[in-house]
Amino acid sequence: MSSPHPNLDALQRDGFVVIRNLLTPSEVEHYRTIATAATTKTRSGGWPHFRTVPKQFPPWPTTPPPASEGGIWGVQHLLHPDMPGREDFAKCYFSNSILAVAGELMGVSPDENNEPLVMELFNLLVAPETKDFELRWHRDDISEQASAEEEIRQLAP
Repeated sequence: MSSPHPNLDALQRDGFVVIRNLLTPSEVEHYRTIATAATTKTRSGGWPHFRTVPKQFPPWPTTPPPASEGGIWGVQHLLHPDMPGREDFAKCYFSNSILAVAGELMGVSPDENNEPLVMELFNLLVAPETKDFELRWHRDDISEQASAEEEIRQLAP
């Protein structure tokens, strides 16, 4: 008998989830095209919301550094009204297939009167052009100085 929560089962068993064919090949091609356009715009200084190598956390500079210095590793605010492709990024992010997987992994499901799942911070992580860069493991809302006990307390429902 198959599980009603195969993605959650995989996450709990393996620590990660691989979801094949969530997007069609034509969707993958389309989103790759608009993501490339957003990255190119940002690298050329046409989009002010980015994250730069070698910094993991803000503040970031106001102009993107050249590729020779590492360039950028992220394009922020894909849903901003001035971001070209915003409508398509939103269509992907708020698609039923994405929301269903996110809801399954977080144990929430929308009902008729209240949608408990709130999606935000739709950003694009990109490979720097000339320098390797990796994000260290972190939790956005928990200080890196937190003890293991404090982290567990903050993660508790």
